[in-house]
Amino acid sequence: MMFSMHHRQPILPCTLLIAGVLAACSSTSDKGDDTTGTTGTTGTTGTTGTTDSAEADDSGEADGVSIPLRLTFSDGVTGVPIADAEFCAVLPAIEPACQTSDAAGMIETTWETAEYTDVLSRLTHPDYLTMLYTGRYEQDVHDGWTTALESNDAVSIGYIAFTPAMAAGYISTGDVTIEAGTGMALYWMVSADESSLEGAVITLEDASGAAVGDVRYQSGAGVTLDPTLTATSTAGVTAIANIPPGEYTLRVTHDSLTCLPGFAFSSEIPNVTTVPVEADSQTIGNLFCGTAAE
Repeated sequence: MMFSMHHRQPILPCTLLIAGVLAACSSTSDKGDDTTGTTGTTGTTGTTGTTDSAEADDSGEADGVSIPLRLTFSDGVTGVPIADAEFCAVLPAIEPACQTSDAAGMIETTWETAEYTDVLSRLTHPDYLTMLYTGRYEQDVHDGWTTALESNDAVSIGYIAFTPAMAAGYISTGDVTIEAGTGMALYWMVSADESSLEGAVITLEDASGAAVGDVRYQSGAGVTLDPTLTATSTAGVTAIANIPPGEYTLRVTHDSLTCLPGFAFSSEIPNVTTVPVEADSQTIGNLFCGTAAE
């Protein structure tokens, strides 16, 4: 699977691929071409059609939102569609809150939330680790979706999930053993030229500012973690294991760039995003680092 990114227009939370290359989720149209995307895990692309008029304004919401979504779920190693997966909206609260993927690993639904909001979705399946996908719906996302729907009938978003064995094997390459009852976070830093960002130092902090979790950076030479690294390699990927359930602040430090949420919760403070963590789960997101650090 290849990365697909075009500017900073993260739409809904997507995914990171640990098989072959750790990648941000990408969406492609039925025609097989990318339209708009982003990442972090989530460049948005779409698949053909129109939507109700929905012009964004400065009020913090979009008018007349009704955006068809085509969501697909696949195994992060084999690429096989995941049928009978329960996909639930945690934020914002919508109805129906949960839907189940069909035999092709697909769910078709509609986004009708006008207010700009953080987005959190949860995927559960007996054979897979519980996955939490972070994202946001804001004006840039709204604009990206609207553009995609000028020629597609739905915004198409791909999600990837991993088995517990796959996640444990990946973390073990960083000399870390996953502790039962804790969660894991996987975040990808993306630079202005849409490549992975090297040299970013990542910390995860609790409410007191204390560091939590075992932070490891992925090697630039393969899909393994390198416990000797103290900042992101050319892979741009950070894995944080053994995080107690709760909400935490992910903080990025880089010598020359400032990072903003991509497929991640919105933040008014640069280089910071909130990371929700649940027991025995994996949270995924990304940040786009495209402006000079002040």
